[in-house]
Amino acid sequence: MKKVKCIITALLFFLSLGNAVAQNNSNLPFVGDWKFQQGDLIFKLHIWEDSEPNPYDGEYYLLGHYEMLQQNGNELNLLYTSNPSDVPADQKYQYVFSGLVKNGVFSGMFKEVHPGGAKLNGMFKIVDVLTCLTCPSEINFIVSPLQGMKVEQNGVPPSQNFTVPSDITMVKQ
Repeated sequence: MKKVKCIITALLFFLSLGNAVAQNNSNLPFVGDWKFQQGDLIFKLHIWEDSEPNPYDGEYYLLGHYEMLQQNGNELNLLYTSNPSDVPADQKYQYVFSGLVKNGVFSGMFKEVHPGGAKLNGMFKIVDVLTCLTCPSEINFIVSPLQGMKVEQNGVPPSQNFTVPSDITMVKQ
């Protein structure tokens, strides 16, 4: 009897996780942590669904942050992040990319955060890559800067090009 209760409890727990992960089923393939590794460099995306629908269109937007790490033996060193420690708390971004899934493509606005809080705005597109039914989930991540005015903060001009990698295939973790 105790074994049956444990199984039922575990089953209910996992079912509740499925409901909590995404209100919009088309968001499910994109929600989670993604990784791209090239040599000792590791680029990661963390994508989640907003807990509240957008008040203007009623849609549940996907939001995210990124980070670049360098592997040194068993240690991981943070090279840059969209949530840098040198940016004052009142200037930090809750997320740096947000958008909607339409026709299986997740796209929207992207902010690359630079030292001192300067940023470079752009657009991103994430496409679900279906290689095989038993293969790990993969996405293709593409980012491109917006043309026009750039924002300078704390006297630091932003770069004209993105530092984050683009046109890469990432694996779900």
